[in-house]
Amino acid sequence: MKKSGASAILLELGNLFEPLKKLQRPDDFTYFINKIGYDIPYINSIDYNGLGNAVSSLQDIIKEIIDALQGQNENQTMDKLLLRILPECNNLIQVLNREIPKIVSAVNALSANTASLEMILKKTMDFMVCEYLLRHRYKMYAVLHVLGIIESNPIHMVHWGRLHLIVTNQKSLFNQAYSWETGFDGNEFINRLLQVLYAYGLAGGIYEVEGRPELKMPLLQRGIYPDNYQEVNINFSPIPIEGEAVKKAGLLIYPSAYNKFDLAFELGEAWELQVEGNLEIGNGIAGLELKPNNPLRLIYLQGLDSITDAADFSFSVALNKKTAETIYILGSEGESNFYITGFSAKLLVEKKGDTSDFSIASELKKSGIAINLTKGDSFIKKVIPCPEFNIELDLGFVYSARKGFSIKGGALAIELPLRKSLGPFEINTVTIALEPEETAFPVKFSSNIKAALGPVQLVVVDIGFTTALSFPDENGLLPGDANKLGPFGLSFGFKFPGGIGLSIDAAAIAGGGYLEIKDGNYAGILYVDVKDKIAVTAIGILTTKLPDGSETFSLKVLGMAEFPPIQLSMGFILTGIGLAIGIGCTMNAEELRRAVYTNSLNSLLFPPDPIKNAQKIISDLKSFFPPADDHYVFGAMVKLGWGGAVPLVAAEVGIFLELCGKPLSLLRVALAGIAHCELPNPDNTVICLRLQVLGVLDLENSMVSIDASLEASKLLSWPLSGDIALRAGWGDNPRFALSAGGFYPGYRAPQGFPALRRISVTIGEDNPRIGLFLYLAATENSVQFGSQLLFHYQKDIALIGLIELDGNLSFDALFEFNPFAFETQMRSWVSLKCDGDSLFEVFLDLRLSGPNNYRARGRAKFEVLSFDVEVDFDKTFGEKMPELPQQTLFPLQILAGELDKPGNWSTVTPLWAQNRFNFRKDNDANQYVDPLGGLVFRQMSVPLLFELEKMGEAAVPEDENYLDLQESGGNIASSGVEDFFAPGQFECLSDREKISRPAFEKMKSGLQFSCGKIEIPVANARVIHYGKAVTYETKRQERSAIHNDYRPVFSAGNKEDAVLPAALANWQRLAGRNVHNQAKIKSSTARLSKIKVREQKFAVVLPEAENGKFICTQTPEGKATDLTYARAGQVRSRMQTDAVILSSTKTV
Repeated sequence: MKKSGASAILLELGNLFEPLKKLQRPDDFTYFINKIGYDIPYINSIDYNGLGNAVSSLQDIIKEIIDALQGQNENQTMDKLLLRILPECNNLIQVLNREIPKIVSAVNALSANTASLEMILKKTMDFMVCEYLLRHRYKMYAVLHVLGIIESNPIHMVHWGRLHLIVTNQKSLFNQAYSWETGFDGNEFINRLLQVLYAYGLAGGIYEVEGRPELKMPLLQRGIYPDNYQEVNINFSPIPIEGEAVKKAGLLIYPSAYNKFDLAFELGEAWELQVEGNLEIGNGIAGLELKPNNPLRLIYLQGLDSITDAADFSFSVALNKKTAETIYILGSEGESNFYITGFSAKLLVEKKGDTSDFSIASELKKSGIAINLTKGDSFIKKVIPCPEFNIELDLGFVYSARKGFSIKGGALAIELPLRKSLGPFEINTVTIALEPEETAFPVKFSSNIKAALGPVQLVVVDIGFTTALSFPDENGLLPGDANKLGPFGLSFGFKFPGGIGLSIDAAAIAGGGYLEIKDGNYAGILYVDVKDKIAVTAIGILTTKLPDGSETFSLKVLGMAEFPPIQLSMGFILTGIGLAIGIGCTMNAEELRRAVYTNSLNSLLFPPDPIKNAQKIISDLKSFFPPADDHYVFGAMVKLGWGGAVPLVAAEVGIFLELCGKPLSLLRVALAGIAHCELPNPDNTVICLRLQVLGVLDLENSMVSIDASLEASKLLSWPLSGDIALRAGWGDNPRFALSAGGFYPGYRAPQGFPALRRISVTIGEDNPRIGLFLYLAATENSVQFGSQLLFHYQKDIALIGLIELDGNLSFDALFEFNPFAFETQMRSWVSLKCDGDSLFEVFLDLRLSGPNNYRARGRAKFEVLSFDVEVDFDKTFGEKMPELPQQTLFPLQILAGELDKPGNWSTVTPLWAQNRFNFRKDNDANQYVDPLGGLVFRQMSVPLLFELEKMGEAAVPEDENYLDLQESGGNIASSGVEDFFAPGQFECLSDREKISRPAFEKMKSGLQFSCGKIEIPVANARVIHYGKAVTYETKRQERSAIHNDYRPVFSAGNKEDAVLPAALANWQRLAGRNVHNQAKIKSSTARLSKIKVREQKFAVVLPEAENGKFICTQTPEGKATDLTYARAGQVRSRMQTDAVILSSTKTV
């Protein structure tokens, strides 16, 4: 007779205590103590008979209970057996309480290892569990052993603290079990893996290969040797480390085969094995190399040359159940059981680019848990009115070396139907959930409770209690809050409700509220409607803990009031106002934009039916305004109408500001709105429009965006839909894109631009059906537009069949401005089918591009029944515009000219000095530079470090097609400056690249200079020496064909001199020095150009009254010449007031 679920559990429980039953003699007990890790001699102070007899009596009662449950012992009733088992359990507990302290004392007296009550209990339980699994559940033992949960050498040990790692952190589990990252114990791993093969009846063995052990696992063995024998193996080979016997460098997994084999074959009638891969390995052997902290590699072992690490590959082995026969994993048919109908398992190894992964996936199809309580007592039948029910599950379990363990299609929770009323309270379901943690396995029992008290209805969500089974650590200690249950710990606790809902429906007032409590975070909604005149909605969200467990403080409060219309001017009415305040939160612009396209913006603007939709509203607001320290959001909302007492147009509008920092600065501004109208009136609607709009001014990212979506709109009964978006940026992010309905086919939308639906109207719901789709777009360098018309009609005609008529007509156009070009395409087709077979079809695809003569290409097809004609064409027509003599521009000359422009030079103020100092404005036209900041040169004419193929439509000399700008000499440091350039102006792009490549890309445009050293020589000194003379260079660099890098090329040659702008001359004036600038541009085949900046000297002189000449004054050092500007100022201050300072720069 089949065992029931209860009898099976009791039987297994009896088997678990089997090792204790054998403790009848001193030798048995000594053997047992030695097996759990304590080396002791003979002990005669223990009541062995009492302990063994107590366990035996308990097992006898358990066996009688099992027989009664199975109907084999009709003379025993369950009540009598339960009354007998209680004293036997009490007797066992008394024996254990009396004998265990003796055991601890004896072990401590006779063994070198110190024992404690907790450690002996833990080791005893470990021994019992391991022996039980070895004798009765060997498959489970082998799996837990290879996972490192169970150890059996030298003693039985269960690492309870590692159980949660199976789900939470598999890498840490493998490290603890096999020292994967510090010295992989590969031999132990393959020995344990071999135990798994034996446990499941699979062939395999460990063989010596080139002096090292290797596990060979056959996937296929069939035929008769040597005639038609076939064998396919998977081999696991630890990678040795030279000079190390135990530690390994990693693991090599590779296939081997004897004779040729099919890649898909059957394993009996019920199972099929499939092997797939996307890498051709010919006749060689390829293996997968796994090493700690290294990507997965495919290596060739023999028969082929080496393979590069960049090669992509995938290899999978899948096992599928073909039949629909039900397999019972636990229990049996007609009883409570866990069953599966379909099953598949797959091992996958793949590498794509820099990402590699090893995964094992299994899927239980049409599986479930059947609960049968028909044999329960009267109490069970009263509490659960439906004693037979089935919980269907479609579960998938996936382990990935990169992503970890996950469950698809379900969770570790079940929901049991209850439907029980207790007075005013109603309990519909009970949920049981398992949530594994590091040191415990807590189980949550919760339910939703409803209560009705007159006009008030109360709902308490997810309330119940939790119980946690905790495991001892390596020292046998349990968590402090756990009650001891043998070697384990058991704790109970109240589970606070996840949410509380309240609704009121009275004559004068209606409304309700909802409060959500989860992980220290609180959210609530309150809605009150007074006599259908005034409705108030309040929403509050308080976040004190982030998902990672860290503490924070974020408060969001929204309040909205709706009331009878208040007349405004020009036919507008005000029907609602609102206010939003957020402390410690930011504005997630991306989530707000997504809300436009998912019809979720109304969660922010006067949400309808807030109590019914409370959970969605709270979830949306959390995503709109996530926590962020020192950020604040403030908003105001209004609800407007226009067109009379019953508004023709209604709108909800809100403006939201985000501020941050100290002092506060404006970061973002968002304008959100929902507009809807029904014309000419709601009772006789011809057109119904509902538009959601969001505009965001993002000052932090220098961008403005507008998103709009048409939803739930109709023209007569024809649906209207479509999306509109705008993205415009400035500063370091200059871009522009505006689209209503999307872009030209094949055009790559700018980064971050949403996927838009075409502006569309559909006439007819199904048959016939006509759809019209439109789009219009503009970017920095293009205009695009297009339309499409679709038609469908079908009719089922007797004696003929189902007739289907379909048609399409579309037109798309793309115009680019610089350089000017256009491309258009037109596509049309009409088809007639009968029962899916084509009777007639006409197809035309035409593309036209220009303007420098015109090119038409495409395809035309005509088909009637089985006769068809297809023509491809590519024609060029029109007069080709004469090519004008191509202009040649000289980038080096242009760059030198840019260096002479004062507007290209600017100062940089250090961050610490911003808002602290201001330059004094003199009447002269000089530009002054902060000596502690720096100097920036940038130009927008020639991109640097970029291979120039052209400039506009002009050619570029080959010896000037790659330029750079660098500084050299002195204590001046420099770094590159980047700006946006249009690549199409400097590179020859194909038509496809013009469509898909970004209009602007960042390239080097100049340099930023900063001082290398500032010295204050002595006390009371008035002079600050700031750097030395600086030399700047413009270089042309050539690309090396061998190393694909860049190298400067130098040569001699001179051209005329040029002078740098005055801004550079004033760079050091504030520090007491002036700089005289003289530039020389050197050019030759290699085009090396240097720009030198030299230090200027000064002299103090007196004017000679008679002839207007100057006389140099005397100083203690001699004549007052060749002085710094600061020193010249000191000399002049000690002389006559008519002394002047003049430059005395010498020619170098």
